[in-house]
Amino acid sequence: MEICVSGDPYRFGRRGTSKTEFRTESIILTGPDKLKLRGLFQDAGIAAKASDDLEAKATEYLTLAETLARKAGGAAPLPEAPKTTKLADLRARVGNDRLKGLLDEADTLKPEAAKWKKQAELAAKRVPEWEKLQKFLNAGAGVGALTEAETAAKGILDGRLFLDNSDHVPPLLKQAAQTLRAAVTGAHSAFAKRHAELLAELEASDAWQKISGTQRITIMSEEGISLVPDLGVGSDDQLLSALQHMPVSSWNDKTAALTARFQNAARKAARLLEPKTQYVTLKSGTLRTDADVKAWLGTQETKLLAELKKGPVVVG
Repeated sequence: MEICVSGDPYRFGRRGTSKTEFRTESIILTGPDKLKLRGLFQDAGIAAKASDDLEAKATEYLTLAETLARKAGGAAPLPEAPKTTKLADLRARVGNDRLKGLLDEADTLKPEAAKWKKQAELAAKRVPEWEKLQKFLNAGAGVGALTEAETAAKGILDGRLFLDNSDHVPPLLKQAAQTLRAAVTGAHSAFAKRHAELLAELEASDAWQKISGTQRITIMSEEGISLVPDLGVGSDDQLLSALQHMPVSSWNDKTAALTARFQNAARKAARLLEPKTQYVTLKSGTLRTDADVKAWLGTQETKLLAELKKGPVVVG
């Protein structure tokens, strides 16, 4: 082992023993200094007794302060994370030099750490509602009535206002939920109304009345028109689940598709009674003169007569 004191080496012990460097400590901490350091650590929530190794506690304190600083800010809508250059400089120092640095900065570090802790706790408390708001806005994409809430949320994001004294998120979340609940309930009602109208038409048709109940059930199942799906949106969690499963736009698309689905059901019923039934769609067009009408009728007559040779015709 080699001990270096004032640059002069002293060797002792057996050959090959690893070298250790000892340096004289030029900074001496007084009793009040140590008491103040323990107070700094305790204020940050670190247990510190008179018998504890102050350097180890200093390392623990710096780690805690750096963690609090990271959690006190971050990506938008959070404010930018506090600068921790001072903490990094202190971490680079060792022994009493680091402890002396902590003493010198104690009056600044103590309120900073307290502020970071408060911000970190506030962020943790507010994050869940912000995340829920984002889920609502994503699930409600395309709903025009949601524009006001979307604009306000963007303002919080761009202005990094998440940790303002006033919590802007709860009223926005409430507004978004009310808007989306009304929108999806309205879309569901429109679907149910259209389903009822088309079902009444189908049930009134001759072919539908003549096929068996089992055949009707099979056809409606095949076309996905057996029933109107339930919609549960009583709580915000139920609303979010319903929107993620079926957004408002999907309800609108589903309603628009009902006409074709019920037409297919009617055709399937007719085929069961008349296997050779032909389904013919007449050509649309703009008719301006008597000649146009006669020409159009002639074309359609030719088409219908040709199809009649194959079997009964249903005009759609």
